[in-house]
Amino acid sequence: MVMRKILLIVFACFAFATRFQEIWSKMGNKSFVAVQPWPVADGKKIEGDALELEDIYKKTIVDIKQVKKLAGKAPPHLCLYFATEKELAYFNESKDHLKKQGFKKVSLYKSSDKRIHDPQNKAKRATYGRPGIYVE
Repeated sequence: MVMRKILLIVFACFAFATRFQEIWSKMGNKSFVAVQPWPVADGKKIEGDALELEDIYKKTIVDIKQVKKLAGKAPPHLCLYFATEKELAYFNESKDHLKKQGFKKVSLYKSSDKRIHDPQNKAKRATYGRPGIYVE
């Protein structure tokens, strides 16, 4: 079933290649692959949390760019403060991408932690979906 869906997607992109019809036929399909309907996503398999966290990440990148613009220079250190462990874990996986935004060092904290570097109390402003941002 998975291979069938993959072939349908690939065929849509490379319809000019006739090898797909041959593979399709060897899989036991009688009709032409070109006339098959586009596969439909199974909503039960889509992780709502992942989509929501990706949206938070994108909005945070926009906010970080705005903070950098207001700073007037590219500060070397970015600190982000998160309200939830879930957000912190998601951003931890993307730490390398955050560094590519022009920072030499990226520090990520849970806002409720006692031992954090937070000279301007940005952690207090962190809410779910809106991390606190500090650059220096």
